[in-house]
Amino acid sequence: MSALAALGVVCLAGGVAALLWGRICRARSEPATGDDAVELTSFVHINSVWCGKDVKVVGNTVSGSGCAVANTSLHQTKSYFEIKIKTSGTIMIGVTAKPSDALDVSLKGREQTWFLDCSSQPAGVVLGLSLDLATVRPGLAFYANGAPLPQPARQTVRGDVYPVLYCADGAVVETNFGTATLAHLPPGGFEGLMCSIDLL
Repeated sequence: MSALAALGVVCLAGGVAALLWGRICRARSEPATGDDAVELTSFVHINSVWCGKDVKVVGNTVSGSGCAVANTSLHQTKSYFEIKIKTSGTIMIGVTAKPSDALDVSLKGREQTWFLDCSSQPAGVVLGLSLDLATVRPGLAFYANGAPLPQPARQTVRGDVYPVLYCADGAVVETNFGTATLAHLPPGGFEGLMCSIDLL
């Protein structure tokens, strides 16, 4: 092979690699709006673009009224995150398909959403949620201060899903997707969340 042909092959391979990496990183390297809007970060947190209009997000604290969705889908085999109740009210936690609308209504009004209504839990309780993708029927499990909660009837998760919570009626919660020390030891094999790009 001539030097010129070899150079062409190298350039072609480099171009393909750049294209693939660009597609992977698109959410972090290009400004986006609407349904494709994500915040440029490598850690998991609530995406302020994917919140109801009356939701307030300050750091890890969420209040107001509406849904709040995290900035990454769940692709880990076994993932776990926590929501601490700072002020009680109407609180629901779960996972949902990529958000596009209905962010101002409760999780009961969203399609492709799997959740548990935790409104009966008092302030100070740390809610936990685990998602196991290693099973034939990927499912959720819920916890309060490390103890299992009664599970909802429908918990077989389908497709790509994102962590979601709903708060209203004065509820204030604090999220911990694993960027800080978890309050309770996750179930065996489970761990805090990582952005999808960090799994590559």
